[in-house]
Amino acid sequence: IPIGVPLASYRCLILNDCLQCVVVSQEGELYVGGVGVFLGYLGRDDLTAKALLEVDGEIFYRTGDLVRMDNNGLLHYQGRKDHQIKLHGQRIELGEIEQCLLKTSISACVVIKWDDDHLIAYVQSSNIDVEQLRKHCQSHLPPYMIPSLFVVLDKLPLNANGKIDRKRLPAPQFSSLMNIDHTDVISLTPLEEHLKRIFSKAFHNESPNANMPFGQLGGTSLDAMRAVVLIRQEICTKFDASLLFANPSIRKLAQVIEPLLVIYEDSSVTNTTLQVQEDQDRSMPSLCVEILGIILLRLLFNPGEITNQVEKLYSWHYYRWWFLNSLWSTNNSYWLKHLLGTPFYNSYLRLCGAKIGCHTHIYTTLIDSPWLLEVGESSFIGEEVVLSSLSYQDQTYQLHRICIGSYCSINTHSVLYEDVIIEDYVYIDRYH
Repeated sequence: IPIGVPLASYRCLILNDCLQCVVVSQEGELYVGGVGVFLGYLGRDDLTAKALLEVDGEIFYRTGDLVRMDNNGLLHYQGRKDHQIKLHGQRIELGEIEQCLLKTSISACVVIKWDDDHLIAYVQSSNIDVEQLRKHCQSHLPPYMIPSLFVVLDKLPLNANGKIDRKRLPAPQFSSLMNIDHTDVISLTPLEEHLKRIFSKAFHNESPNANMPFGQLGGTSLDAMRAVVLIRQEICTKFDASLLFANPSIRKLAQVIEPLLVIYEDSSVTNTTLQVQEDQDRSMPSLCVEILGIILLRLLFNPGEITNQVEKLYSWHYYRWWFLNSLWSTNNSYWLKHLLGTPFYNSYLRLCGAKIGCHTHIYTTLIDSPWLLEVGESSFIGEEVVLSSLSYQDQTYQLHRICIGSYCSINTHSVLYEDVIIEDYVYIDRYH
């Protein structure tokens, strides 16, 4: 919404969260200075500090409005900053969710952030189906903007000015999401019981309904990643996070996991037989040579070496990397494939200089510089994921660190390269 240009007696600043001026067309908070700005609240230094900002000796009023300025100097109103939140790393405009809900048959609504974990939508209506609202949001909003819970009220509380009084909104009752249908009382299989315990822990629900998707249990994408980690630790180490999102209820998830357990059990027996045969063909001295190679790797590699430096191809540094990578590749061809996903493989990577957190499962050997790899705790890296720290340009090359946070899931056939930094609780689908 265009709101015009600053008046002659006033000066406007558009600042970001770090109180830096933004560029043209970039969104920021509007600060107004000039003859009409008051000096502060009498005897309330706390309110004065919140409302006013001094810049180069001039006092500016913090409006709380988000605006941007076009090339002609015209200000465009974007919304209120106090209605813009950050949830699990995602910046969310609550007004967008409210506008989406108002396109249904409800007369009024308000969306709030609850306990830093959930979005709660309060809607005013006498005859509305909550499931209909959820499906409407799912078809018009990204997953991280879909409310965890919809609370239907006959009338939203108002303050003296006729505006919705957010402080008087009733607290959400997550207990209403427990065992609400009779089909849930059907006896559960041992696998379903195990998944129910995991859902209870991950989604903070004492008795989750076995037929209800985790989103309706008040679960978020962050909770889903916790569930994925627990399933990998307790049930199936190669569990793909996409299975949880495609089968979000306990019963549906159990149906897709059960065949996987049979497949992995059969493949485990086959792999054990092949491993015994292969280990018989491969002499023990070769393993000793490979271990000595790793010791050489640690002696030759300087842990304090600075990455991101441009080096010439076929220089001493390049041949050193080539030698270390050759030692690593030799071990990949034989012994390491039997250690994938186990704590022994993590220990081996640490011996090579990698920083690997606890309860992390790594199923790939496609790592060209393991000593530049950092992975947080309880993360999952699937089969044939490429972790490439080396990049070429003209007759030079660079080595980069690859940093993966905690509780992350990197699925099969993904490719990470060149100074990748992945924050906690990130899910990367395959073929990215």
